[in-house]
Amino acid sequence: MADPISIISLVAVILKYVAQTADFVENIRRAPSTVETLSEDLRNIERLLRRLDDILRGFDRVTRRTAGESIRDQLEACEKVTKKADALLKPFVKTDGKPGMTVWRRFTFTFKETDIEFLQRDLSASKQNLIIGIQYITLIAAQTHATAAQQRDEKQTQRIKRIQRHIGAPSSSADSEDIATRFGDQVDDKVRDWLGDTTTITEEDETVEGTKEGEEEDQEIPKRPETPLEAYTMPGAFPTTNEPMPSSPPPPPPPPPLPPPRAPLPVKTSPSQSDANNSRAPVRPRARSAETNRWKLVRTAEDMMADESEQPGSDWTRELPSSPPEPAKYYRELPRGWETVKLVRKIDSAMAFRVHDLSQRLEPKKRLWWA
Repeated sequence: MADPISIISLVAVILKYVAQTADFVENIRRAPSTVETLSEDLRNIERLLRRLDDILRGFDRVTRRTAGESIRDQLEACEKVTKKADALLKPFVKTDGKPGMTVWRRFTFTFKETDIEFLQRDLSASKQNLIIGIQYITLIAAQTHATAAQQRDEKQTQRIKRIQRHIGAPSSSADSEDIATRFGDQVDDKVRDWLGDTTTITEEDETVEGTKEGEEEDQEIPKRPETPLEAYTMPGAFPTTNEPMPSSPPPPPPPPPLPPPRAPLPVKTSPSQSDANNSRAPVRPRARSAETNRWKLVRTAEDMMADESEQPGSDWTRELPSSPPEPAKYYRELPRGWETVKLVRKIDSAMAFRVHDLSQRLEPKKRLWWA
C-alpha cells in the first residue's frame, strides 16, 4: 500500500529530475534536430507532473492513498525513461566553460539517431500513461465527493425525520429529499439552531410494524389535575394498604452537651473593709506578693503529682487549702530551713519527671507526623 506522503514526495523528486534533464537538453549547442525535439517531450511530461502534484495535494488522506496506489507504476516508468535520456546524451556533449552550457561533440561516430527515435517513443508512451492516470484519479476524486455528498444528504434526511417525529408532524408533510437538495448546507445550520433552542431528542429504533421498541402503541398520558380537589381524588394519589408506606428518614442525632460554665474566680478584698465601704466603688485588689506566687507553685506541683498514676499519694505532700490564705499566715505555716530546700527539690524532680513522661507519650505521634 502506497503511503500518501511517499506519493507526494515521489512526484516531487521525479518532477525535479525531469526539469533538470529538460534544461540540460535545451542548453546543448550545435545538437542534431532529433535531439532538440527531446526537450519538448520532456517539457510536456513536466507539465503533467505539476498538474498531478496539484491534484494530489488537494485530496484528503483516504483519496490520496487510493490515487497513489493507481498511479505509482506510471511514475516509476517516467523516472526510468528520464534517466535513460540523461545517460544517452551525456557521452556526446562537453562543457563550454560557461555554467549550464554544453556543446555537442564534432566527431561522434557511435551516436545513432535510431536510439533517439526509440527514446522519443518511450517518452510519448510515458506521457500517455500519465494522462490516463490523471484522468483516472480525477474520476476517483469525483466518485469520492459524490459518495460524501450522498452520505451528507442521508444524514440530513435522518435529521429531518427526527424533527418530524419529535414535533408529531406526518412524514408526508415535507419532502426531506427536496429540502436537502433545495437548501443544501443550510439544512445543517437550521437543524443546529433548532436543536440548540429545544430539549435533547433521543432517537429510538423502529420495528417492522412502525412502533417504538419498549413502548406500547396506545399509551395513555396522565392527566394533570387542575384543582387541589382533583389532585386528592385522582387514582393513585394515596398509597393503598398493600403498598408499603415510605419510611421516614431517621431523626438527626442530638447535639453534644455543652460544657458546664466555669465558676468565676473569687475577688480578693481587704479584710478591714466594712459594709459601709461596700456601697462605694470597688477597691482594686492588691498585687500578689512573693509568698502568694510561691504558694501557687506548690499548689501546681501538688496537682501534677496527684494526676500521675505512678505516684499516688506521696508522703511528702500535704493537703493545702483550696483558696489562697493570707500571705502572712501562709508564710508562718511554711517549713523553715532545710525542710524548705528539700521541698523545692522535690517539686523540681516532680516537674522534670512529668516533662519526661510527656515526651515519651508524644514520641510515637511525632514519628508518625514526620513519616
